[in-house]
Amino acid sequence: MGDYMINLVTALITAGNFNAFAGTSLASGATTSGSKTVTVTSTANAWPGAEITGTGIPAGTIVKEVTNGTTLQLSKAASATNAGLTFTLSGQGGGITAAATYVKALAAWAVADLDSLAAQFDNNNVPLDMRFAMLRPDYYRKLGSDSAVNALMQGTGDVSYLSERRLPKMSNFELLNAPYMPTGSNRQGFAGHKASLVAKTRLPMDLSTALPGTPVPGSVATITDPQTGISMALVSYYNMQGGFAEWRPELMAGVAVGDRRAGLVITSA
Repeated sequence: MGDYMINLVTALITAGNFNAFAGTSLASGATTSGSKTVTVTSTANAWPGAEITGTGIPAGTIVKEVTNGTTLQLSKAASATNAGLTFTLSGQGGGITAAATYVKALAAWAVADLDSLAAQFDNNNVPLDMRFAMLRPDYYRKLGSDSAVNALMQGTGDVSYLSERRLPKMSNFELLNAPYMPTGSNRQGFAGHKASLVAKTRLPMDLSTALPGTPVPGSVATITDPQTGISMALVSYYNMQGGFAEWRPELMAGVAVGDRRAGLVITSA
């Protein structure tokens, strides 16, 4: 069940889903002077909170609402009436290097890269707390050989790195050793914030209560993981016709991309 949830979430970690740092173009844009409503060919790549730039769009304007498949509501009114425009969306803030992913080969990967990622998050107004970095084992362990980490571990006397290979929090990122991270498209990790990924679960219907008073050859119990707080139903029953007993966990779950400014895929090339 844990693998199922992990696979749902990590499947969302792609450069296409977290493109705020690269910027996204919207074609065939049309504005009306004094109006906060603009139209484009498609709003598929737009998201609330994105900074939008283009002819007739005042500086510092953001997308307030994605109304439908072709219409956006902006935070500021357009200064001119135009058609056939190209708008660019990006994360809020300035001073970042436009990139679809954060690229760094394993041999050059170091603590300084976490500082660079943190600066990009800072410039895009991502909160300092609840940041994390999921790293594939090679990238996670490579940080352990960094002189800054060695000096920290020696200075604190913390033996957890040697005994458990557990790295401390660095540059506001909680570090996670993530062998489950997908490797396609040279993915090696993901720097994110709690708001970057959304997961929702609920218990399925308890069929033992469908017909009150009717004997049911089994039981349904709720079990909760103490670390994540995720609950699932544990169904146990005896099949009289088949002559066998069975139990199974059941869970209904869904995941979605959250704030695109709050995530950046780490790749080796």
